[in-house]
Amino acid sequence: MEKATCVVIVLIVLLIAACVVGCLVAGVVGYVGFSADNWTQAQETVATEVSVDPPAALQVRNPVGTVTVRSGPAEGRVVVEATKEARSMWGRSSERMLEQLDVRVEPKGSNVMVDVRVPEASGTGFGRVNLVITVPTDTDVEVVNETGHVTILGIEGDIRVQSETGSVRMEDVTVVASCDVMNATGSISFEGRLPDPGSLDEPLEVLLRTETGDIDFSVPSDSQFTLDAESETGNVRSEFELQDLQSGRHRGEVGRWLKGGVNREPNGRTVVLRTETGDVSVGPLP
Repeated sequence: MEKATCVVIVLIVLLIAACVVGCLVAGVVGYVGFSADNWTQAQETVATEVSVDPPAALQVRNPVGTVTVRSGPAEGRVVVEATKEARSMWGRSSERMLEQLDVRVEPKGSNVMVDVRVPEASGTGFGRVNLVITVPTDTDVEVVNETGHVTILGIEGDIRVQSETGSVRMEDVTVVASCDVMNATGSISFEGRLPDPGSLDEPLEVLLRTETGDIDFSVPSDSQFTLDAESETGNVRSEFELQDLQSGRHRGEVGRWLKGGVNREPNGRTVVLRTETGDVSVGPLP
């Protein structure tokens, strides 16, 4: 028998064996009745409070879980509430996995770093950490989140968010100099204010980008800025009247690209909105 034929036969035998084992495992799982409803779950909430010098700067790294950053009444204090969750198909494995979820809060002067470590998920278990962080109103915020929604509420400062999967929502925020949000899969919503004209020495730029998802941008009706909005496959709409309007589909066809000044925009105040698959909506706050 030729060597090549032997190799083929061995591969076929191994494939059949793998199928048999898979069927046996599926049968056992079906007999025992495993489902998402009867996985064991362990949960723990830990709160950490640290002092910070004003103006504060917060950095967050969280692989899996939601991140909420909100302003609070206490100046010079940052409170981190971390809810650890672990699920497993096998008994006390969820408790062991819970112990592996690590949340580190590291203050240094005006900076606070929140670093979450999550073990790699498997077919029989997974873990995540949901964060609620209360900061002084005047705080610069930077969040890197792989999987989970990001919400930023009521802060005045610069915002930087990098997300892989999940929505990004900013509400009642005031951008001081820059806002840079990059999302792979998920919508982006901005409801807030830009700095007053003439209050900045450096140009202001708001940059919101997502590959898949809608973008909604809302600011007060008297805001002044240059709008540059584009969607590759969706619609672009502005309720503001645009001066020196440029419109088209990829710089030449109607309806999917808008650029123009809002309220006789001053130089150096730009809002750039980009989505590959989704709609873009721009308008005044209610």
